[in-house]
Amino acid sequence: MPPSTGVAIRQIAVNGNAGAWVEVDGTITSRYAEAIEDASANAGTQQGLQFQLPIYADDGSVSGWSGPYSVNQEPIQFGDKQALRSAHGAILAQGPNVILGIGPTNGAPICRLRSLTATPTVVNFTEFQ
Repeated sequence: MPPSTGVAIRQIAVNGNAGAWVEVDGTITSRYAEAIEDASANAGTQQGLQFQLPIYADDGSVSGWSGPYSVNQEPIQFGDKQALRSAHGAILAQGPNVILGIGPTNGAPICRLRSLTATPTVVNFTEFQ
């Protein structure tokens, strides 16, 4: 289990597989993240998840999305779990920021999610610094 310091946990409602993708942006500077379907959603009937990963252009902007990938095995892991052992590992995503002259920005995208079935579900998403 990753350390409990520098952790951001949230619940995210995701659409069924015919619905729109739900983009998950960073809320902290994170090196690792996990997505796990909430067991209490849909009367405990797991739906499974689909996800996409961002493709970055040379300027650092998102130019598209890879996937979709489908999983029934959870958690879905993003980033490098080994990087949690030190503060020197690769950064998965940055949280929101305020840039002088531009204003507030969103956090960097980590992934996009939706249900593997037509039934919407809820995901527990955890970011680790």
